[in-house]
Amino acid sequence: MVRTVYDPCCGTGGMLTIAKERIQEWNPQAEVHLFGQEVNPETWAVCKSDLLMSSADGRDADNIMGPDKSTLSQDLFADRRFDYLLANPYGKDWKADLEAVRDEAARGAAGRFGAGLPRISDGQLLFLQHMLSRMKAVDDGGSRVAIVMNGSPLFSGDAGGGESEIRRWILENDWLETIVALPEQLFYNTGISTYVWVLTNRKEKARRGKVLLVDASSLWRPMKKSLGQKRRELGPEDIRRIVEIVDTFREGEYARIYPTTFFGYRKITVERPLRLNFQASPERIVRLREDKTFQGLATSKKREPKAKSAEEAAGRAEQEATLAMLETLPSRLYMERAEFEKALGKAAKTSGIKLKAPVQKAILGALSERDDSAAVCVDKDGNPEPTRSFGIPRMFRSPRGSTLTSNGRSGRTCPTHGSTRLSATRRTGRSGRSVTRSTSTGIFTGSSRRVLSRRSRRTSERSRRRSSAC
Repeated sequence: MVRTVYDPCCGTGGMLTIAKERIQEWNPQAEVHLFGQEVNPETWAVCKSDLLMSSADGRDADNIMGPDKSTLSQDLFADRRFDYLLANPYGKDWKADLEAVRDEAARGAAGRFGAGLPRISDGQLLFLQHMLSRMKAVDDGGSRVAIVMNGSPLFSGDAGGGESEIRRWILENDWLETIVALPEQLFYNTGISTYVWVLTNRKEKARRGKVLLVDASSLWRPMKKSLGQKRRELGPEDIRRIVEIVDTFREGEYARIYPTTFFGYRKITVERPLRLNFQASPERIVRLREDKTFQGLATSKKREPKAKSAEEAAGRAEQEATLAMLETLPSRLYMERAEFEKALGKAAKTSGIKLKAPVQKAILGALSERDDSAAVCVDKDGNPEPTRSFGIPRMFRSPRGSTLTSNGRSGRTCPTHGSTRLSATRRTGRSGRSVTRSTSTGIFTGSSRRVLSRRSRRTSERSRRRSSAC
């Protein structure tokens, strides 16, 4: 029996070496071929030399490619597929590979990154896409993938964004089998939480359409002596217990099983039309005095003392002239912004003041208040402006085939992944205009992350408020 093991960012080759040892423990007759690629010259040299010493024929060392060739931009195993793929790409950005990665993504399904691109500072999901593209076909026996990542790939990225679309692609193809939350302080250079994703294109029938979440964050033992930030380790009993939980695929104290559709949600943003009244009252003028933009008129970035003093004096004079001009405005309440802007422009012209755009914006902000009886504020094209602070995302799980009814209108749900398009509208009153509720779909809501780590509830809540689920 021949089995191939591949690590696209193999470092010094530790994971490859251990993988080969374990496979041969289970089956001494197995012939294991190792493959890897490493961009760093020093770690590549260590890996190469170690495998030269441990391999009788030097074959494994010959299969370690690099250095100075990133897997993301220069895949040196493009024509090969592997039985087992493993990696720990944490901390790798892809700025140096930007052009090549975007070109590859433009190829769509024909390339490695057609599902989407994550943020440039985090290339973990790019490595995962790459590994999935190197799985053997199911007819050829399929493959299994294991990747160690931090929490970012679980819930970063807004619905419809790159990370979200990658997670959607993985779940819709039913490749994700298990995610195991590991204890903190397991690694030498970081103490953050890490997760092992296990994926395969040959799931057993009982596991199809399901994902096992394992919270192993409490299964650890303290080290006798710390190594950097590594203060904990998985003991033999802890490893045996985690393996048993994954193998049995049953819910229990440390495990939950969810259908893949559980991780989708709809994000709905409702935009109300902006309605403001305006008044040059003493109370509102005080707000203008406290405005940062207005206060900035009397500050200077110049270094030369004389020039700095002159600029600040000119700014103070402009402030006083502006405040005096506002005192000349009628004290009545304006219910339309256009009418108030006309009165403001007339007063400024009479006072010989030319209002700069930032100052005028500060005046309008300070002298206005929300008022549902006021006219709708419109932009230069006559479109109603939304209330900025009202765009609060609301998340709903989207079981397959469900329908969300909102404000008397129902959304039609896609039978494939539960994504929804709503056409609900809200009347804006006098203008008769309406605004549309927009929707999108995502994966990995904060509620599912509770199972992954009991210690990350505060982070989960913050992430839900930021809509950082896929």
